[in-house]
Amino acid sequence: MRIEASLRRPGRPDGGHLCRATIAAVLLPRPVPLESDALAALAELLGIMTDQLVFSAEQQRWSIAAIADLSERIAYAQLLDESTMVLGLDDVALLIDGMAFTEHASAELPWIELVRWASDFIVGELRPFWSEQEWHEYMAGPR
Repeated sequence: MRIEASLRRPGRPDGGHLCRATIAAVLLPRPVPLESDALAALAELLGIMTDQLVFSAEQQRWSIAAIADLSERIAYAQLLDESTMVLGLDDVALLIDGMAFTEHASAELPWIELVRWASDFIVGELRPFWSEQEWHEYMAGPR
């Protein structure tokens, strides 16, 4: 499934059209309300995941394309000062996995409590937009 999102800002002379982004294969898309601080935190998490992919000799289970796609969509939402953005179940699974990695990697660092709080936020705020059955089917299926 492909979703085309036209990003608009009302009140502009050109009708509000700023850019056009194609969201590649978003699985079970949902509109998710996110404050600007939450968007910034998610962008930071994706940056950590990108650094891990680029600078680590270890093989990671993340796709650079998936991280780049989600990073771009978050950047557009930040640019437009949006309070809601479309996320797919696969997007949130990627964020949860990245958060689990970050939490594990930060276990001995002084800011582990902040990392745990962010992890709880991501799981608690984003996961409930999909049913337990949808999560189970996603986890059982090929990715």
